[in-house]
Amino acid sequence: MGVIRFEQGSFDEAVVHFEAALRADPGNVDARANIGFIRLAEGRRGEALAAFDQALAAAPDHVRARTGRARTLFEQGEEEDAIAAFRAALALDPRDPETNFQLGVAEARRGDDTTGEKLIGRALALDPAMFKARWKAALLLPRIYDSSDHVEASRARWSERVAALEADLDLTTPEAVSRAVEAIKTTTNFDLHYQGHDDRPMQELYGRILSRVAAARYPELAARPEPRARDGKLRVGFVSSFLYDHTIFKIYNAWITDLTDAIETYVYYKGRSRIPRSSICATAPIISNMSPAPNSSSPRRAATTSTC
Repeated sequence: MGVIRFEQGSFDEAVVHFEAALRADPGNVDARANIGFIRLAEGRRGEALAAFDQALAAAPDHVRARTGRARTLFEQGEEEDAIAAFRAALALDPRDPETNFQLGVAEARRGDDTTGEKLIGRALALDPAMFKARWKAALLLPRIYDSSDHVEASRARWSERVAALEADLDLTTPEAVSRAVEAIKTTTNFDLHYQGHDDRPMQELYGRILSRVAAARYPELAARPEPRARDGKLRVGFVSSFLYDHTIFKIYNAWITDLTDAIETYVYYKGRSRIPRSSICATAPIISNMSPAPNSSSPRRAATTSTC
């Protein structure tokens, strides 16, 4: 039952079942590893790492726990240690689809597109139903292009594969919705912007998929809200992790700083280690420290409003 609730995205209920399994059998390594994966999905990496370490203390060759621990390291930015951990897990079971996939994602992230694509393709061959592998393979783009023909070929492949994903998108069950949510969290359309073309049709294709998945996951938020004004001003919010001396900030900061006085601006800062630029702070309240709400199945966040 815990696995079913986990696959449905009901993390709190799943933890209850896994903890009950551990009370009945403290040596249940699968239950311990599953709690680790839930904590990782919730962004509680320290707790995830502790759960995986406990599982591995009992069963050092547990592949899922090793892969989960490697994922946690990777999400913490410890890429080299994570890749070494993924490889160690893969050595234990070279045919494990999840480990092949996660190592492929890590290799692609650090710039080895060829190895990354090969590993992701192997994961998909081992498990053709792995939607996140299809998603990652579809959106994967080179970091460096050999020619303008290479750019065009990459764009054509991207469009063809993402259109096929849209056509095949299954959101008919809670498990299918959870798989789709997990998939879209692995990769965005970020690399598309470096090709120097008009991306609007491709962005619309990508956006349609995300909108369908979000509506299925959070149907209570699917209806478009009516714009609300206060004191005659329309309120507009901006969300970003790049409100410092970064290329994205330099290109788009005028959207925040130079808006008409008829618009009331709010800025949601997701960065962890840098302080937003003073030009932003002088324009709008900075809403930050956006941590998961107590109910992990909710997209809402607790936040604090502050100045720089």
